[in-house]
Amino acid sequence: MRKTTILVITILMGTLGLHAQKCKQPYPVGKHLVNTDEAGNNIAMESYDILTFFDNDPKKGSPDFSSNYEGINYLFSSAENKSKFDDAPTRYLPQYGGFCAVAAYFNKVEELQTYSIYQVVDGKLYFNKNEKAHAVWVKKKPEKIIKRADKNWNCLVVELGLDINEPYVEPASIK
Repeated sequence: MRKTTILVITILMGTLGLHAQKCKQPYPVGKHLVNTDEAGNNIAMESYDILTFFDNDPKKGSPDFSSNYEGINYLFSSAENKSKFDDAPTRYLPQYGGFCAVAAYFNKVEELQTYSIYQVVDGKLYFNKNEKAHAVWVKKKPEKIIKRADKNWNCLVVELGLDINEPYVEPASIK
């Protein structure tokens, strides 16, 4: 019995060690993983104007004010917001491609069930997929969630991300 327990612990530790080592890679240049519409139009964030989240007043964008960044279409509610995004897109992009931050903490990619559960931390936009995920976000503290999710996200992009030079289609494993 003791030998079996030690063997199981050793195998688990080895697996966890390999996983931790794998996730120490830098962000993969030339790949991305972004929350886009299911219609295949490559429209990010269900057409929400991502800048309006920073003002705590989320609004849908319009095709009249759109920008394409790395093959993904972003819609804005005004010419002013489009211009701000065009001047500094990485400043406004949601973290973890607009997927759930708590899922990234657990080394997963999960679609949002709502766009009403979000938080701006240190000038960066984070989403939680539902109330249950948000409860984890609050309980474990955003700083802890972000630190681990940042490390995990690089591996998730390596594993599931797509080449930015190819037409973007959200991976089937996420839908």
